[in-house]
Amino acid sequence: MRAGTPGAGMTVAHLVVAMVGGWWLHRGENAFWLMVRLRGMVPLPKSRRLLG
Repeated sequence: MRAGTPGAGMTVAHLVVAMVGGWWLHRGENAFWLMVRLRGMVPLPKSRRLLG
């Protein structure tokens, strides 16, 4: 192996990090939209100070 060329281990490490990062972002986005949907189903609590 010459200097400057990544080995197979480094390539695998980058692919694993990319896949885990993509999964994490996808999971976070799904959780965000789930919370938006659940929040839309529950009526917002009304503050008595704003109404009073």
